[in-house]
Amino acid sequence: MRYFTTVANVQAEISRYFHATGIRASVPQALHNIYNSGKYLEQFPPLTIDKIWDTMDDDEFLHHVNQLPIGLDLIIQNESENSSNKGNPIGEDLLFSLGNDLIVFKAFNYINIDIHKHNFFEMGYIMRGHCLLTVEQETIDLQPGQFYIIGPNARHCIQMDDDESVLICIDIRKSTFENAFFNLMAGEDLLSYFFQSILARPDYPNYIIFTTKNEDNLRRLLKTLMMESYLGDNYHNLCGISIVNLLMCYMLRHYSDTIQFYSYDFLSTRAPLIMRYIQTHYQTVTLRELSQVFHYNEAYLSTLISKNAGMNFSTLLNKLKTGRAKTYLETSNMSVQEISEAVGYSSADHFSRTFKQYYNCSPQKYRMNFRREKE
Repeated sequence: MRYFTTVANVQAEISRYFHATGIRASVPQALHNIYNSGKYLEQFPPLTIDKIWDTMDDDEFLHHVNQLPIGLDLIIQNESENSSNKGNPIGEDLLFSLGNDLIVFKAFNYINIDIHKHNFFEMGYIMRGHCLLTVEQETIDLQPGQFYIIGPNARHCIQMDDDESVLICIDIRKSTFENAFFNLMAGEDLLSYFFQSILARPDYPNYIIFTTKNEDNLRRLLKTLMMESYLGDNYHNLCGISIVNLLMCYMLRHYSDTIQFYSYDFLSTRAPLIMRYIQTHYQTVTLRELSQVFHYNEAYLSTLISKNAGMNFSTLLNKLKTGRAKTYLETSNMSVQEISEAVGYSSADHFSRTFKQYYNCSPQKYRMNFRREKE
């Protein structure tokens, strides 16, 4: 026989234990306490999917989330495997045992989570309050509207020691991330290079953070994603992947200038600032300028950039410039000379030669081919 409880009951038990003892309980501990007290359900609780969740205000949405079911037997059964695996990567086979490609859940407050790592991507969005996120050797106090993506094999943990904070988490298979977001990762910006580096180098832990305005559009996407993850029909998995894709595109469209990177290899908290500076000033930036702004010698900066972006400084600038030029060619009527100047090349000839190296045709030919395919 299977036994069930709800998100609200688990949170209540974790909160009760913390306030009574000052000690954070784990989810398996809370489930054991619920089971031993006999306060569990012997039937799967019905889901109240009587309307689309993105039409709900935050309080109504959280009320529905708190009524979502949790199977006591499955998590308790996995406790011994989790305990023996302490300190080692949590594998996809354990987390995605039901065949789903992603899992969406509200993180528990006052929970005891040891620093850990896994071989899939983890994302999180702060809807209310704040959350302490520790990744490798750095702890960040995340605020409402901040959205993080942690790459595989980065050691991390979260902590929320209050009743009001709300963190929505999304775990997604690495292979699914790679397949679903292939076009995204083929872009010509620093975020694309980050994902490419993560996927090509699984031993290289990293994370990025977006800082958003916590507006309704983002919360609506997250609410719909949460609902889809619990529907369990033949379409919920594909719908979930599509919504995550929309979520990522929205982040890039509106908040790419807020991206913060991390690279603990260099023990430098300034690496994210350096990469953001390059992204913002790619038209004119030089290694000498970076050296003057950030007070590192040029050789060190060159190594830092190669490690973070997966390419040398010159190649990075040309990719950023030609990538932006490609967008101008697709979306504007600017001349090649105007585009050349806009992206920071000294002459149209130099721009055309460089563009051809990356796209195997001249800017004029690229624009002509693009417009022909659009017709």
